[in-house]
Amino acid sequence: MMDKVIISIFFGIVGAILGSFAVASTWRLRARQLFSDKSSGYRLSKEEKTEFEFIKNLAKDGKSSKYSHCLHCHRQLNAFDMVPIISWVILGGKCRTCKKPIGKAEFFTEVGLCVAFFVSYLAWPLPLNSLIGWVLLIVWLLILLCCAIHIVYDSKWLLLLDDITMMIFILSILFVVLRYVLTGGGLQATLISLALSAAILPGLYGLLYFISKGAWIGFGDVKLLIPLSIMLPNWPYALLFLFLSNFIGFVTLLPGMASGKVSSTARIPFGPFLIIAWFITMLWGKYIVQTYIGSAFIL
Repeated sequence: MMDKVIISIFFGIVGAILGSFAVASTWRLRARQLFSDKSSGYRLSKEEKTEFEFIKNLAKDGKSSKYSHCLHCHRQLNAFDMVPIISWVILGGKCRTCKKPIGKAEFFTEVGLCVAFFVSYLAWPLPLNSLIGWVLLIVWLLILLCCAIHIVYDSKWLLLLDDITMMIFILSILFVVLRYVLTGGGLQATLISLALSAAILPGLYGLLYFISKGAWIGFGDVKLLIPLSIMLPNWPYALLFLFLSNFIGFVTLLPGMASGKVSSTARIPFGPFLIIAWFITMLWGKYIVQTYIGSAFIL
């Protein structure tokens, strides 16, 4: 048991490091998106123009853009400024030089991915007694890294990037193949179950998107649901995923709606709710489904 805890701590440290990488990647992706929009003739809004001037150096391919630096004073950060979680706490969430805020997204992403990696190893529902089992876990962690980028980007700019969703899709195919090799089972039954899982959520939300013309849910959410859904073991997990994503969203937004800070017409990033619900379903769905639906649907 002690060995498992130590290994979990190691994964947590790796998660914190990759959390820092995820936030840095998010800012670079945003800068490149605005640069691409501007170059293609798209008229940036006043807010987007201000933002682009703030982060435009990150869109460059030069050597200076590859190193982390303060977005305010542009000082290149040293190793002591980039220790995940610890540096943010010691510096009080501010740049060492200009004292401008670093941002809470950096801290919460590092903590979030640290916890996600730590918990993933402790609660991993599949066997780790073979090389395939460990490769499957690593693929899972890479998917979590991509999801972290999605959460930050969608929370800040209400957008899920197609490139990241495509990366998750490719990894999800690899995940499904490795899981099938690891766990076995009938190929026909597995394919039917995957087809049902992929049809329930993307199909339902896709219908909502077209009916509302994008007012109720974004098309990026629909596209993200495809790889997330095909990784679910079978269709009862999809129903659990559907319930949790809406329940988590409702509970999160309820205080803001009750206080009047969030209106019924406000644009809300739904991607983070989908990812959190999927994470819970993948790790603990077996126990939840078995308790409330029955063991007949458990792989």
